[in-house]
Amino acid sequence: MSQKTATLGLIFGILGLGLGGYIFVESKILPMLGIPSGDSIKNTWYIGNVVASPITGSIEYLFPFSLIITVNSGENMYGSFTGYTLFNVGVAEVYLYVYIDGIYSSGDYMRITRTDTSGDERYSFAFQWFINTISAGTHNISMWGRMAGGTGYLYTGNLLIQTLI
Repeated sequence: MSQKTATLGLIFGILGLGLGGYIFVESKILPMLGIPSGDSIKNTWYIGNVVASPITGSIEYLFPFSLIITVNSGENMYGSFTGYTLFNVGVAEVYLYVYIDGIYSSGDYMRITRTDTSGDERYSFAFQWFINTISAGTHNISMWGRMAGGTGYLYTGNLLIQTLI
């Protein structure tokens, strides 16, 4: 047996133990300790858009980024808003906000600051948040935004909301 074959066998053996070990812990050890195994994600909602949405200097709803979700007792909410924004000349910052049932969710915002204001620039963003104090019931989660210093656009946005334990 060559050294290469032995090394390759060792690598596959370690990988096999890793996967087998994970399955064993997930299916046998965690239930014995009273820790629930499996996925903690209970529901998922998603909306995507590839059309440009203008953003101005005033806070406004970013069409079509709104989802109606249902939260059960004891669940938390995770959100993710991704995409990219186009800064026109002179625009220095864009602000993104999470609104729940038409009310700003205090502290849940993202500021994107550009480094060069001499020309149009495109910036990608990934805005994530977690709310563990959301009440049970039906809620409207929407994204709002504004630009400081001019007008720009939001392109190719994706809003994902999940409830989890």
